[in-house]
Amino acid sequence: LLCAKDIDASCKLESNYSFLQHYDNFKIKIFNESKSLSIISFYDEYPWKAWIIENVQIILEGYIYNFSIDDLESEINEIALRFSRNEEVNTLISNFVDNADGDFIVQLTDNKNNKSIVFNDYWGRLSFFYYSDITQFIAGREYKFFFDFLPKIEFNKLALVEYLML
Repeated sequence: LLCAKDIDASCKLESNYSFLQHYDNFKIKIFNESKSLSIISFYDEYPWKAWIIENVQIILEGYIYNFSIDDLESEINEIALRFSRNEEVNTLISNFVDNADGDFIVQLTDNKNNKSIVFNDYWGRLSFFYYSDITQFIAGREYKFFFDFLPKIEFNKLALVEYLML
C-alpha cells in the first residue's frame, strides 16, 4: 500500500509505479482522486479490499479473522463517515483496533476535504512507514520508493538503533 498527498508527488509516483511489482505475477491497482494517489501492489490471493462510501475511499490491506465481511465493512464505514464529517474518530479507531484480530492496515482518504488517516493492527504486524510535512504525506509498506519524493534525507541515530534492535 502506498498513499501520497500532493498532486506533484502523485503525478511523479503514477509515472513510476511499475517498480512496485516485486514479481511478474504481481498486479498494481491505482486509486487516484483529486490531490491524492493510492497504489496497492498485490498477487491474486493477497487479502485486500477497496470501496467508497460517500466521498471516502477506503482501502483495507491484510486480513481480520474475527469479523464477518459485513461487520468489518460496517465498523470501517462508521469510522469513515465520522471522519468525513470532521467528528472525533480516535475512540472508534481505538475500539476497532482493540477488538480486531488480524494483520491489517486501513487507509481512509476523504477526497472532498483533502485529508487521509491510516491505522493498523494493535501490534503493527504489517510494516508501515510514513513521511509528513506541511505540503505532503507519503505512506507505505516499503520505504524504498520514498527517496525520490523527500526534500532531504536525514538519519535519526536513535531511531536507527531502535529499528535494528527489533
